[in-house]
Amino acid sequence: MSLSKNIFSDHYKCFFCNSTNLGDSISYEYRDNPYTLEIRKNNGLSIEEVNANLLLKRCNNCKSLTFNRWFSLKVYEGIYKFAKHRMGWNRFLNTIYKNNSESIKNDIETFIKLTKQINKIDNYLEIRCPFMGMFPLFSLIKQPKRSNETLFNSKIYRLKLFFLKLIKKENFSEDIYKDFKKIQIPNENIFLTDNSNKGWGDKCNNFGCNCKNIIKEFKWIDTSNLKNFDALQKNIDLLYIHNTLDHIEDPYITLSKISSRVKNIYIKFHSIAGGAQHPFFLQNETINFIATRLNFKIKKFESENEYLLSK
Repeated sequence: MSLSKNIFSDHYKCFFCNSTNLGDSISYEYRDNPYTLEIRKNNGLSIEEVNANLLLKRCNNCKSLTFNRWFSLKVYEGIYKFAKHRMGWNRFLNTIYKNNSESIKNDIETFIKLTKQINKIDNYLEIRCPFMGMFPLFSLIKQPKRSNETLFNSKIYRLKLFFLKLIKKENFSEDIYKDFKKIQIPNENIFLTDNSNKGWGDKCNNFGCNCKNIIKEFKWIDTSNLKNFDALQKNIDLLYIHNTLDHIEDPYITLSKISSRVKNIYIKFHSIAGGAQHPFFLQNETINFIATRLNFKIKKFESENEYLLSK
């Protein structure tokens, strides 16, 4: 079949660092996920046709893997305009409503690990998705007696959440309660939204409510837009980036802008298996590039694709 030119486009710059110095092509066969499946259904494509029209290259500048031929603006805007961030919502619901011990313990262990490296975290910053970092864990510890159903603005959806809790909610072990006491929640918590067309927006809803409306209900979090970062006038002890860097505009430029006021950056990123809905994939060499250019030292953690950059 002849494919519409509106589905795929040529891209001549690295999606991470904007360099035009692109090198060798990378051969990879992507599997279906909910996002590529939606693209295929809307355009009558097979997964083989999607793979045949994607071209991934290694950036000679930052060493990330970036698409030289990817989905067109119309297509990838459609992915994020009308879909919800499944991973973010799952993390939020697992923490706040289902009390999923594995998810909560992972966050606790990560934050304790970072605290040991940084010593004290007074000012904490996240960008793009309010559920991919530590805010769900902090809210669970900070407001354990709060009726969280009030975060949602519909009585019908609150009833559905009640039954979700009734069916799915786990009981905390004594270990979890002990671990809660080890978490020193930062005094200043900041969340920055952005207007990227490579990230979820007003339609990122679940149970009748948008994720960013929920985060505004937590009065202990200062919410602003990324473009207003300079107005905050605060130095940041930790910028926490968990699988969200590839959903903001001009990610390296954004990091460069923020880094002068940031002492530590925690980065966890997708591997190439994360799916073709991502415009680029960081590599270990890309972390070296970031650290060298922005004057950070690198601490590699045990988990794959997980780093702490410190000044």
